[in-house]
Amino acid sequence: GRIAVKNLGTARMFVTSGSSIIYLKTQDISYAVSPKNSEKFLEILEGLGIEEKTWTKKYNKVSRLHKDKKFMHPLILTSTIILFTTFFPMVLYILNKLPDVMPLVINVSKEAGEVGTDKQFAFAQMLYGLL
Repeated sequence: GRIAVKNLGTARMFVTSGSSIIYLKTQDISYAVSPKNSEKFLEILEGLGIEEKTWTKKYNKVSRLHKDKKFMHPLILTSTIILFTTFFPMVLYILNKLPDVMPLVINVSKEAGEVGTDKQFAFAQMLYGLL
């Protein structure tokens, strides 16, 4: 499985016993193993030129998305479009600017699948915006 270890980060666990766990860190990921003979395993690692070290994990700063302009511009634009498409048909209905018969459902070939009144159209558009 996987586990989050303090000062190590996320490690893939290959552990059958909790008595002696050896952590192996690579550039991409960390591993945790529990060999039957941990002393012999450490000797084999030293023979391969792998040193025993202690390290600490450097965590990234928490990014403040509400201060990032690259995030805020698309958010404001998307919110404006959603509000416009949600409330503009209702404003047109209140001002009596919609035709009496409006399509409620439009299929792929852009033909009216279901036709209703202007009030039904305005409320359907509001529901689409809320979803």
